Amino acid sequence: MNGLEKMKFLGMAFVLCSVSFVSCSDDDEGEKKAGYGEENGHEWVDLGLPSGLKWATCNVGAAAPEQTGEFYAWGEITPKATYGWNNYAWSDEYGNEMTKYTKASEKELELEDDAARQNMGGGWFTPSYDDWSELRNNCTWLWTEQNGVKGFLVTSTSAKTSIFLPAAGYKLYNDYLYNAEDPYGSYWSSSVYTNDRKQAWEVYFGIGVGKDALYINDIGRNAGLPVRAVCK
Repeated sequence: MNGLEKMKFLGMAFVLCSVSFVSCSDDDEGEKKAGYGEENGHEWVDLGLPSGLKWATCNVGAAAPEQTGEFYAWGEITPKATYGWNNYAWSDEYGNEMTKYTKASEKELELEDDAARQNMGGGWFTPSYDDWSELRNNCTWLWTEQNGVKGFLVTSTSAKTSIFLPAAGYKLYNDYLYNAEDPYGSYWSSSVYTNDRKQAWEVYFGIGVGKDALYINDIGRNAGLPVRAVCK
């Protein structure tokens, strides 16, 4: 084998070794990301829930799990400067009469009014009261801090996966209701509160360790809350 042939042989061997190395790296990364995937460009986590629902890793409008994202009134799809009855899409200016989601059959947000679907697209939607209950009952909830932001690390009891829910507070009228020293989180569900159609179900949590710190309450539909999306 002459000098030129040796150089060609060594060059081919180097390329083959490089390909093999990259392939192994990709396989390792795939193993690390088991239980994760994407829907319409947004990452989801499989928490091994009975329903099979996948939860987004970030709030709607956020680029990282610890970011607040945008705030939305219930049934609205764009954020705004103030969150009062006078500028709520589905009521009169005083909040006395609701103009949509008033019938007994209207229990959940329509997709056209769903901030998750309209901002993230694909198969994303806002979780219902039952979906939040499932998350509460099938995961461990650990109050912690991630990149300087306090919130809950929600970990599957059946899979090695988790999501982080930042304690982002909420907005009402011109106020941002948040206390950095004693923070709490509020997230919308897609479910209207049927005993009072001016209200919708929210998930609320404050400082504490374990799922007992998580509550599902009703709050006025005009309030501005973050949204954490799910998909099937």
